[in-house]
Amino acid sequence: MSTAATGRPSFGLGSDKQDAKKLGIRQKISKGVINLMVSAVVWVFAIGTASKCIIFAEQVWNGGMAEFFSARLGKLSFPAFGLHYEGQLGAVIAGGQALAVLAGLGMTLSPASGMRRLGSMILIAWAGLWIAGAASLVMEVQSNEMITITAISGMVFLCTLARGFRLWSKKPKSAKG
Repeated sequence: MSTAATGRPSFGLGSDKQDAKKLGIRQKISKGVINLMVSAVVWVFAIGTASKCIIFAEQVWNGGMAEFFSARLGKLSFPAFGLHYEGQLGAVIAGGQALAVLAGLGMTLSPASGMRRLGSMILIAWAGLWIAGAASLVMEVQSNEMITITAISGMVFLCTLARGFRLWSKKPKSAKG
């Protein structure tokens, strides 16, 4: 615990240059591995769901029905909001969602901070739709399957948030020449 220029203790939570410790090699590797795992979760989620949206768009264009998940209680079925597609409008929505997710993923690779931020917001919104849909369904039907889907959706949402915050504050690399 140190005291900043104000004389108040910072408890290591301040952003003072005095309090900042140099990370050792072990901490750098650990932080890098965690960041790699978080990014892998986000990439697999985004590419997997976008490709499934493209498949759904093709399926429902001629009057079919597709959904990522739904809760069932006897003969009743509750689809997740925004993740249920039916008819040509459903095909357009599924295709639009796929394009938005893929565009958001690509935008997070941009050197421009505004593009990275917008891409991160798109991915956070997509993961948020999933957690909202899963949480609303688990309130309707408390099955083990729905609880598992909600937990996994929550983990993906947290990984997307963590990656988004990291990309939000990332400083662009300066060109050396």
